[in-house]
Amino acid sequence: MKFIYQIKIIIWIFFSSKGNSNEHIVISDKAKKEEAFEYLKNSQTNISYVETILTMWQAAKKPLIALAVLIALFLWTLYLAVEINAGANYEIRGNKVQSLALC
Repeated sequence: MKFIYQIKIIIWIFFSSKGNSNEHIVISDKAKKEEAFEYLKNSQTNISYVETILTMWQAAKKPLIALAVLIALFLWTLYLAVEINAGANYEIRGNKVQSLALC
């Protein structure tokens, strides 16, 4: 069974129900994309299709999570830099890094 997904300018074709074999078709022209999608829908009878249009939140959710993680990492690093500049001493526990540096 084949599945066809249409999202914005990308048409995804899954050649099995498990999704382990797929193809991405990127068409920027909307009319040509619709024509290709209709052709793929009508060309074979044993396929099913799902048409999905992502909302702004769905499209931005993963990049925003990645941005939040990077901002947290940056703020933690900035805090350590300010503390070290103010005179705080930090050491690496376990001495694994220092023993590698001596080799």
